[in-house]
This record gives sequence, C-alpha cells and structure tokens, in this order.
Amino acid sequence: MPPIVPNRDPEDRPAALSAGGNSEYPTRTTPSLPVALGLVVAVTLLAFEPVRHNDLVNWDDTYLLVDNDAYRGLSGEHLRWMFTTSLGGHYQPLTWLSYALDWHVWDGLNPVGFHLTNLLLHVLVAVGFFFVTLRLLAAALAETGTSLRRWAALLGTLFFAVHPLRVESVVWATERRDVLSGVWLLATVLLYLRAVGARSRGAYLGALAAALVCHVLSLLSKAWGITLPAVLLVLDVYPLRRLGGSPPGWWAAPVRKVWYEKVAFLLPALGSAVLAGWAQAQSGALWTLTDFPLSLRVGQAFYGLVFYARKTLWPAGLLPLYEQDPNATPWDLPNLLAAGVVVIAALLLLRWRRKRPALVAGAVVYVLLLLPVLGFTQSGQQRVADRYSYLACLPWAVLLAGAVGTMRGPARTREADPQRYSHAVPVVAGVVLVAVLVGLTRAQTGIWRDSYTLWTHVLSHDPWTPTAHANLADVLIERGDYAGARRHVEKVLEVLPGDRAAHLALARAAAALGDLRTAREHFLITREIDEHLGRESVLVLLGLAEVESRLGHHAEAARLCELVVEREPRFQEGFYWLGVTRQELRNYDGAKKAWERVLELTPGHVRAQARLAWLLATCPVDELRDGPRAVQLARSAVDSSQGEGVMAREALAAALAETGDYPQATAVAAQLLEDTQLPHEPDRAGRVRAALYEYQSGRPFRATPE
Repeated sequence: MPPIVPNRDPEDRPAALSAGGNSEYPTRTTPSLPVALGLVVAVTLLAFEPVRHNDLVNWDDTYLLVDNDAYRGLSGEHLRWMFTTSLGGHYQPLTWLSYALDWHVWDGLNPVGFHLTNLLLHVLVAVGFFFVTLRLLAAALAETGTSLRRWAALLGTLFFAVHPLRVESVVWATERRDVLSGVWLLATVLLYLRAVGARSRGAYLGALAAALVCHVLSLLSKAWGITLPAVLLVLDVYPLRRLGGSPPGWWAAPVRKVWYEKVAFLLPALGSAVLAGWAQAQSGALWTLTDFPLSLRVGQAFYGLVFYARKTLWPAGLLPLYEQDPNATPWDLPNLLAAGVVVIAALLLLRWRRKRPALVAGAVVYVLLLLPVLGFTQSGQQRVADRYSYLACLPWAVLLAGAVGTMRGPARTREADPQRYSHAVPVVAGVVLVAVLVGLTRAQTGIWRDSYTLWTHVLSHDPWTPTAHANLADVLIERGDYAGARRHVEKVLEVLPGDRAAHLALARAAAALGDLRTAREHFLITREIDEHLGRESVLVLLGLAEVESRLGHHAEAARLCELVVEREPRFQEGFYWLGVTRQELRNYDGAKKAWERVLELTPGHVRAQARLAWLLATCPVDELRDGPRAVQLARSAVDSSQGEGVMAREALAAALAETGDYPQATAVAAQLLEDTQLPHEPDRAGRVRAALYEYQSGRPFRATPE
C-alpha cells in the first residue's frame, strides 16, 4: 500500500474515473507545479521572443487594424459595431474588444504591444493545455505514477506550444482570434473535466455552468469551437469512460445526463455556426459551389487531413500561404495519395478501436477540430493554412504525452533504479526535441518580420503564388518602386486575370506612375469584382476618386468621396479627399468642413492642416478667410513635416501674407523656390512664383482651384 502523502496534486483526482490506483507519488525528481508551469512559460516566451521585432503586415493587418478606426474605442457605438460587424468574414466581437483594449493599453497602434498580447494569450493556452493534459493522463493512465505523468504532460505541452506550426496563429496580429478562442476553449475543457470529477452535485453544476460560459466566450472570439460538443462526447467514451463499454450501452438511463450536457453545449455552437455563415456571406469571402465544386472540396479535405499530421511530424517548408491552384482537380495526385492514406488510417483505427482507444480517440478529435476549416465551406484563396493546426493538433500533443507516460524498461532496470529510468529517457529526448522546435519556431517567426520579408520568402519557395506577387507589389508601391510593383502584378494577371488584389495593386501602381487611364480601368475592374462579391471597399472607392479628380472629373470624384464617408463616417482619408474635390468644384465652405472633420478625427493630420491653412489664407470668399488660424495650422504642418513639406511651406507663406507679414512670407516663398522637389511639380512652382511676386508687392495671394 503506498504511503499517504498530504496535499495530493489536483491532477490525481480524475484517476478515480478509471480502473486501478495511483502507484507513484511525486518524488524529488518530479517538477513541482510552479516549476513545470515556469518552464512552459519561459520556453514558450523564448521560442517566440523574435516577435518583438515584427511589424504589422499587409495581409489583413492593414485592412482590419491599420486602416480601420471602428474598433478604436469602448463607447456604446464602438461596442455595437464589434457585436454586429462581419468585417474580415468572421463574427468575433471579443477579438475586436481585445484589439480595442490593446489600442488603449499600448497608446495606439503599437505593433509590439499587439504582438505581445497575442503571445501572452498563447502562453495562457499552453498553461491551460498543461492542466488539461494532466487530467486526461490521470484518467487514462491511472497505473502510471504522478511523477512520470507530470513529465509527460510537460513534454506534450511544450511540443504543442513551441511547434513552428503555431507561429502563424501567434505572430500574425490578425489571427488574435485563434489564441483568444483557444484560451476560452481550453478553459471550457478543463472545467468540463472538473465537473466530471466533482464529488458533489453542487460542484458538478458549478463547474459545468462555468464551462458553458467559457464555451460561449470562445465562440464569441472565433467560431472554432462549434464541434466541441462532439469532442467532449469522444472524451466521455475515452479516457473518461462515462458511456457504456459498447455503443448499445450509451443510451442507458444512468448515462443520459451525458447527453443532456452535450445538448447544453450544442445550442450555442449552432448559434455560432449560423453567425459564422452570415459573416462569411456578408463579407463575400464564401466561395460558391460554382467557383469551387464539391468534388474539389472533398479532395482538398483529404489533402488537409494528411497535411497537418505530416507537418506536425516534419515541420519543414512551412509557408504563410499555400495558394489554391486555379487548375486543380479532385484527381490530382496529392489529393489521391492523401485520400488513400486517410482510408488506410481509418481502417487501421477501426481495427484497433479496442486495443488502442487513445489513438482512436485522438484521431477522431483531430478530425472534429479540423472539420470547420477543411474547405467544405471554402473562404479565401488558401488550400491549407498553418493556423488551422492551432487547435486541431492538440490531440497529437496529448498522444505524445500519453506515449511518454506509458514508457517501460527492462524489469531489472526498473528494480535497480525506477526513478532514473522513468525520467531519464523522456527528459533527455524531450529536451532535444523541444530545443529543435524552439530553433525552428524562432526562425519561422522571423519570416513575419515585415511585409517585404513575408512575401519574398513565399515567392522564394513557391514563385507561382499570385497573392504573394500582388501583396509584394503593394510593398513596392509604398517604397516608391512603382515599376517593380507593376511587373509583379502583371505576372499575377497572366495567371489569374480576375484576381482582385492584382487589379487593385496595378491600379495603384499605374496611378503613381501617372498612367491615369490604366489606373482608372483597373480601379473600375476591382470595384466590379467587389460588387460581384457583395461588398464595396472604401479604399477602392477612394483610389478611384483620386484618379477621377486628377483626370479633371471633379464632380464624379466628389460623388465617390461622399459615398466613402457615408459608408465609413470615421475614415479620415475619405474626408480629406472630399475636401480636395469640393475645393476643385469651388465649394469652399464644404471643403473647409471636410478638412475640419479630418482634424477632429486626427488633430495632427499634416496634409489636412496644410490644405485648410491654404484655404483660410487664399480663399476668394472673404468670409472664409482667417489669417491667424491659417498661420497656426501651417506652422503646425511645417513642424510636423520637419520643414520638408512643400504644401505646408506654401500654405505658411500665404498665411503670413494674409496677416500682413510680407517680408516673412517673401522669405518662405523664396526659400521654397530653391527646393529640389519643386521642379517635379511645375504647376505648383508657377503658383509659388506668382505668389512671391504678390508678396514682394505687398499684396496677399488669392487662389483659384488647383
């Protein structure tokens, strides 16, 4: 009879659910819970530490976080938006709320802060998984001692937490929904296991109610947990053994409460599934059966089932995007091979269902967790995605822990030194495995450092990837390499003539190169694609408005800008260009109001300050001129641009002249004429010379529309 040890570890309690007793208690070689948890936290932080150098990337981060003001607040209006929006194709109000908290805590859009929050949430997932694994091992391996179980749970947790397949969910700010929903989902499972092991009805009901609350919170972060009721049912079969030994016994009266529990979990899951489908449909992300036939979805599902398991065993060649081949068929060799592997695996598991119940349970849970992302409801251009493994591969980590927990050696070795044997083998092997995974994860994290690094990495491994070409073109546009951007986009359109991202990037590059006709053509094509998908991007509308304005179609440009600000009342760039187009139409009061709205939203907006200062200093309508305020705005714009802004300095000269300070206005204008940027803007250069003549003559300058 084993000695009685006070304060037994909480993971021992579920052992009562399985046959056998606990043959071993913690020894001095067993890591205490604080030490084990400390290792989980420290090693996970070490693996993902390079994320502190990472920026946000132009793959949804820009669309959802950088250019989106709607989540930046905690007012009733902001919260209402979070709980009603389908932006990005997901219903994720709690994820939006977490971004709002980040915005306040980190004092704005701080990439380091946003990434750190993702990482801390992932650490919480790892900690929750450690406790879940302990309880599952205690239920499945009651004959294994606490010491070995704890080592096994620690290794399984680290295998999950620092595996490079986790990188995409952790270091991509947009995928906050994965780690946040993961925190609540692991809490749900842990509380469910506590309810199962409760010794009183009150404790059972309390833990079960808390589990249901966490389940709802997980679904409000991301609809990944919609299959959780089925997952819990698998756990009831093994390792909890709450259902009868064979399927006929599953319907007996003593186990009906098991089914009642699942109904309680199923109801919010069904509601979440409806909301997820609505969000996908509203965003236009959901592919139709015409676009992506059912037969191809089935082939992709087989491929995905094998892909994630294979990458778990051998995580080489991981990419941020594995793009759909537009010429793919269900009969492609990778799909057929994957289907064969899945069928053989299913037959083997069916044969082993009594001999190896843990393996069967793990495989079924793997399929259930992957089911929502296998492509049956296809959205997006990806064939598979590393992030889809975040929760789905939890069972493999539990199975690894279980394998370690069942290790045995020769009888002589066990009799000689059972502690050394039971610990040395898994510890040494585990340290080596974890060290390798940490190195791979640190390298994979670096791939996400910035948009340029991300997409050049993808193209270096798969030059065909059209989305990578389009997104790299966006990066080159921001860097001023418009010709390079155009070359990348044209490669995309050769393969995918209807690719939205490519048309948009080509429109932007052509506009920057002054090819306004081409820019207008591709903005219009992009808009047509958006309308076909049932959405309309304000960025596309605004880009088209800018091109129309530069082509002299000011009325059309103003109409588009009105549409932009109507759709996004907090979109500062929409109001900025609305002011520009109104000024061109000589609607000076309307232009003034538009730029004042920009400065309400963003007080330091340099271009709006300069435009408004110019209007207040030079407007032909006497009632609208305000020299002192124009000087204030222009000086602020000049200071913010560190004296380099041509528009700001031109406005400052005009504002000084409006207040009667002609000597200073003359000095600013004369200095501006010497600026090397001015020869590239002949219209502005001519206007500055005309204004300088007025200042030298002791008169203010009165402008006509640009």
